Amino acid sequence: MDFIAEMVLGYVDALLTEKIKENNIDDYFILRYRDDYRIFVNSTNDGKIILKLLSEILRPFGLKLNSSKTKDHNNVVMASIKKDKLAWLQLPNPEINNLTLQKHILLIKYHSLEYPNSGSLTTALNKFQKRITKEKDKNLSQYSRQIISIVADIAYLNPKSISVCCAIISQFLVILNDEDQKNLAMKVYQKLERMSDSGFAQIWLQRMLKNKLPDIEFSEHLCQIALKNKQIQLWNHSWVNDKKILKILENELIFNQNIFDSLDDRINFTEFDIFAYPN
Repeated sequence: MDFIAEMVLGYVDALLTEKIKENNIDDYFILRYRDDYRIFVNSTNDGKIILKLLSEILRPFGLKLNSSKTKDHNNVVMASIKKDKLAWLQLPNPEINNLTLQKHILLIKYHSLEYPNSGSLTTALNKFQKRITKEKDKNLSQYSRQIISIVADIAYLNPKSISVCCAIISQFLVILNDEDQKNLAMKVYQKLERMSDSGFAQIWLQRMLKNKLPDIEFSEHLCQIALKNKQIQLWNHSWVNDKKILKILENELIFNQNIFDSLDDRINFTEFDIFAYPN
């Protein structure tokens, strides 16, 4: 889909460039990332003309500018920083201010209520996850149950953060005794399985609970493949007529059981952070 969208928007770019030339505007600069435009001009009037041209060009393609996100700013630096990031920067730095783990996660919880599913929330959770990997188990056990509850609530209300939240919870579950592990793991499962994007949530729940609650049944097809259900068909390929291609689709393994079985109970940040790098 991204490739097709880029073909269309790339063509729109070419048309817009021509229209801008026809209007004798040369003092401008446009940045586009996917469907997100940043138009820089020294003349407000030039900016309005370019916006009008862009709207007219998009219309035949069935596209239009989002009026709620189309704004003009005089301060380029401040306008380029999202409100949620500015708000997070204004909060006390948890590590510099020596906040306890519980106060640290409560600070993140507060931020999640103000800016749900935001990029700054994911960044804050990633940093918290990296912080707890450096802590001794004795320090983690002090607030383990409280932090698991808070993080599960963050995940439930912020589906985009489910992966890092499961990673954080996994760090605290492993330090508990077997009985407490199973009880808390079941409570987390019962809460998070009700999430709106339950398919994606189930994948991460299965990863987190694979050795704690191995008998849990997941409705998500990818999870059932991990449970060795060979009757599951992920994609409908009944329309494919070529026998060679059908054979590949039906027999090619997309799940590596050996890798899954070897995964540690603690979810490493390299599993969910696409920009992961060692400290």
